Amino acid sequence: MKFQFTRLGAIDEATIELAPLTVICGLNNTGKTYATYAIYALLSTWRQLIDWEVNRSDMNQLFNNGTISIDLDDKFLKLWPEIKERSSKKWLSYLPRALGAPADRFKETQIAFDFELDSTWKEAPFKKELRSEQGKILFTAEKAGGSSIIEFAALKDNDQGEFPRFALEDFVSQTLLEAVLIPYFPPVFMASAERTGAVIFKEELNLTKNKIVNFLATMDSNKNELHPGKLFEAIYKDGYPLPVENNVQFVNRFGSIEGRSSPLLDAHPTLTADFENIAGGRYETNKEGVTHFVPQGSKTKLRLSEASSAARSLVVIWYWLKAQADTGHMLMVDEPELNLHPVSQRAFARFLAKLVNLGVKVLITTHSDTMLREFNTLIMLARNLEHINKARQHYGYAADECLATDKIRLYVANGKPLTAGGRAKKGAISTLESLIPDEKLGLAAAIFDNTINEMGEIQDAVRYGAI
Repeated sequence: MKFQFTRLGAIDEATIELAPLTVICGLNNTGKTYATYAIYALLSTWRQLIDWEVNRSDMNQLFNNGTISIDLDDKFLKLWPEIKERSSKKWLSYLPRALGAPADRFKETQIAFDFELDSTWKEAPFKKELRSEQGKILFTAEKAGGSSIIEFAALKDNDQGEFPRFALEDFVSQTLLEAVLIPYFPPVFMASAERTGAVIFKEELNLTKNKIVNFLATMDSNKNELHPGKLFEAIYKDGYPLPVENNVQFVNRFGSIEGRSSPLLDAHPTLTADFENIAGGRYETNKEGVTHFVPQGSKTKLRLSEASSAARSLVVIWYWLKAQADTGHMLMVDEPELNLHPVSQRAFARFLAKLVNLGVKVLITTHSDTMLREFNTLIMLARNLEHINKARQHYGYAADECLATDKIRLYVANGKPLTAGGRAKKGAISTLESLIPDEKLGLAAAIFDNTINEMGEIQDAVRYGAI
């Protein structure tokens, strides 16, 4: 999938095409977070943002006759260019909410997404049904593998009872949309850079929210000086960026998902030990929703407020792995190196590579030279040569951690080159430069190497007078 941005925050223009592992790095305030949050907004809410509705006559036929056959080749694919254009505009209108920013910040912004609707959706069978609370089937939708025809059956209006027609129409539209687009929009989870705060302050955030709601409920709405609706709007009118809010909501569900085991962990249980080695222990959440961290080799249960910052920064990712992760899903992590020692950063890079090789798509933003160098190592170790195989064995790397060059893409946010006076050079364009890895050398990220080399030069000058 490809995303195009024009005048998005600090980015003048950029194109990002997702790879199995997509890495975005660059200086601070160069647009990485805006671009990443925008991508997450589309991938996580595409069912609401894809602007397409079922033809009204088709909908009437379904409700009047109870059945209909719809050719998605004719009704959807022929309209795909128009649908993409309308949906990109809808995505743009959603950005202020998704990024937690004022709408006037995006007056000049243009965004678009693109991907090819190949035969994948047609080849895959599709089936969905809607049931009442009593378990009675109200709607069924079914498409055979290799066919573009979807058969829809519905009970007549007088049998549907508990659902208003507009709600059922929404279900029909969304179901038909999913029949085409589910293969192209992976279930996505994002761990924001604020994930540590979401964990440590969740009790306080919930308590504050409850106090405000209770306070508003006791107020007299007829008093002009402090209307409860206006107060609530003033407090929450802008909100937090979508990934941050979703992280807070996810943290609040730890207790209910403690007993789950994701399809990925069921198929690859050694991932649990891999993750616990990175975190330095394991997590437990009781029925009251209180999460504890148990350090390796210890029986002591630490509340997260007592645990290391590394344990707090990883807990959200652990519960995604535990409860949701599966082949074909997507994990986005803003600054995965947060609070991690370089040893753990290297281990986490290897863990992410293993997820990629298991079919999980990964997108990260990072300031970590350590993680990028570890990805370099994994690329260089992927070639099947005698001396490389010996090195891989000697240093304890597994084959499922190595990265083929076609599985990773690096984007560097270059920012606008500045003059000596700190002003942007005339004609300078801020973009995300795409770098393709070399199987022998890995990823060349001058943004890190130049800084490290400069530090070395300064130290050589101090040691040896080499100026």
